[in-house]
Amino acid sequence: MDKLEISRANVHTHPISLALQKAAILRWNGDFICLTADAIDKLTYNDPTAGGVETDLQMACKLQL
Repeated sequence: MDKLEISRANVHTHPISLALQKAAILRWNGDFICLTADAIDKLTYNDPTAGGVETDLQMACKLQL
């Protein structure tokens, strides 16, 4: 199953998924619906490809949300 065009195989490493987990949004149906534009704009994630550095979510990913 795909959510937000993220395949199940990539869900644990995709920036959107990492940012939502970091923001404690763990339930797609309950927590996700309460996101505001400002909250989406402030989402960050710890980028595993950059040694865990906190990174702003890319605009393309924000637009998907």
